[in-house]
Amino acid sequence: MISTDKWTENSRCAVFFCSFDLCLGGISLLNERGISIPEQMSVIGFDDDRMFSCFSPSITVIAQDFLQIGVEAARLLLEQFQNPEKSSPKICKVPVQLIERESVCNFRKELP
Repeated sequence: MISTDKWTENSRCAVFFCSFDLCLGGISLLNERGISIPEQMSVIGFDDDRMFSCFSPSITVIAQDFLQIGVEAARLLLEQFQNPEKSSPKICKVPVQLIERESVCNFRKELP
């Protein structure tokens, strides 16, 4: 839940939403409270749903490579089938991409 009870004009803040639905609800709440994106609150979403680019301002996101996730999952599954006796939990890291749009304030421009 986003608390805006102690919001001041000089507050600087950012919020990261882990799903499209949460982002939609959060943006709605910010709009209801009169908090301007990105001037007063930067917003970042997760997973690059096509709708994120339709918002005004468009939403900056962290995008996953679903194809690569599927390829790695299939590779690990085949590995398990081929060597069931050597099966053990695995950690598979798949790179993500920051897609910069309009919903994040550029603090570097504001620094002296």
